[in-house]
Amino acid sequence: MGFSTLAVFSILLISFFGASMILYTAVAENYKDIKEVMEKRGERYLNRLNTRINISSITVTGNSSGYSLQIGVINRGSVTIDVNRFSVLVDGNLTDFAYSPSGMLYPEETVTLYIVNLSGSGSHRVKVVCENGATAYASYTV
Repeated sequence: MGFSTLAVFSILLISFFGASMILYTAVAENYKDIKEVMEKRGERYLNRLNTRINISSITVTGNSSGYSLQIGVINRGSVTIDVNRFSVLVDGNLTDFAYSPSGMLYPEETVTLYIVNLSGSGSHRVKVVCENGATAYASYTV
């Protein structure tokens, strides 16, 4: 009876250690992934807090049957912004645009957005959205 009890105890102990090692490996990998995601989330949050854009000017060229816009956007934050990842909405509709100068928008610098082939009269609203969600609004009249 003594030998069988010792054998069973040994088998259970070895099984427990094997299961513990498998569980530890799975938990350690998941912890590393979660830690990496949380660091990226914190970085995105700080970038969002430090991003500020303002619409400094809007120039309308044309009339209600067809007009174009030149929108001056200034980076008032401390984060460099990729202008290619902007979204521009005119009266709630996503609009294609060109911009100058090309590249990145550094703090305290201005970029001009060009939008063509718009129509309508009266008051309109434009919204510029950065890749991290920072926005700027302005209204203009045709």
